[in-house]
Amino acid sequence: MRENIGAEALRRVVDPAEVDALLSAGRTLPAVFYTHSEISRLEDQLIFRRAWQLAGTVVELARPGDYVTLRISTVPIVVVRDKAGILRAFVNVCTHRAQTVIEGDGNCSNLQCGYHGWTFGLDGKLSGVPGWRTAELPPFEELGLKPVFLEVWAGLVFVAIEPEQSLMEQLGELPAVMRSTGYDFPFETVDGMSFLGQYDYHIKANWKVYHENSSECYHCPTSHPGTFGELFDFSRVHLDALSFNNGGGSFGPFPLRTEMRDRFPAEKAGSQYGYAQYFVWPNTLIVTGFVGEALFRMEPRGSGSMRQVGRGYARPEQVDAELSNLIDVTFAQTTSEDIAIVERVQEGLESGMYSSGPTSADRETLLRDFQRRVWASLRPGFE
Repeated sequence: MRENIGAEALRRVVDPAEVDALLSAGRTLPAVFYTHSEISRLEDQLIFRRAWQLAGTVVELARPGDYVTLRISTVPIVVVRDKAGILRAFVNVCTHRAQTVIEGDGNCSNLQCGYHGWTFGLDGKLSGVPGWRTAELPPFEELGLKPVFLEVWAGLVFVAIEPEQSLMEQLGELPAVMRSTGYDFPFETVDGMSFLGQYDYHIKANWKVYHENSSECYHCPTSHPGTFGELFDFSRVHLDALSFNNGGGSFGPFPLRTEMRDRFPAEKAGSQYGYAQYFVWPNTLIVTGFVGEALFRMEPRGSGSMRQVGRGYARPEQVDAELSNLIDVTFAQTTSEDIAIVERVQEGLESGMYSSGPTSADRETLLRDFQRRVWASLRPGFE
């Protein structure tokens, strides 16, 4: 069991009344929220262990034995489709000596730990131990992998460790907002959907810094002039930012620039947008448009580092070289620019020379709402 952090110790890190006042005045969270280990531990307890988080889609989990791995803050998770076709999720920690049982994504016939060879079925039950006859072990049924909660919505697979509410309660208004803005939920009917590949980045920045950068395009003209800015017209996109309950939001749409539209006729678009994204609390972005479909998950790795996992997909009419080039510009090249930005921001936050800054009332709407949601989740820990 992880020890809870005491409220008195947290109040020595930051004054909750000060945070209330800063956010009410439209200023950012104090820098300590991005640099202090006690804040990261509190996020683990009060945000990540309680929230549903995206693991993958039914596209890459279609066949028996298909699996994906992820981390919910400090907890390794594996999601696998068993031999009966049932999706299951487990803590990806061997019940023998605590090594992760399996890594990466792929297809397997069982889950075998590479440390001592303990083998678990796709249903999580312990099925084999080298030398078990003389090992004097407890019964196998007591040594299976620990299950975690799993739900599927619109072809998207979510997992949770200690959920406080159902997945649909957490999503709140998001499904209705997505429908109202033209999203057609392509993962519900996956025939022909193609998995294009995974983008995996380890970033020297707090997960919130990266998400906040993704929640506004105020920075796009200066930071992405030759990549994202060359493809999309974002001159008025900040006016289309929409936030709603449970920390969600939609951002965009970005229309393609006029000179780009002839290269992407309507029948290839798969969407009315060049690019649009939806935020699922606490750490997921759903991206759609001419660029295909993509899903991004931001995994914390302590106060000053994170892992971002992105997966790209194409609809049947979109699989061609032009789309691949566009996806590379949108998700690979632009992401590399964003990584450089957020790592420099993290350096500024850790400098000790920055406390809290102002935010734009129109261009950073989603950033403001995100920070308020973070604080609303963490504040009970200070009481």
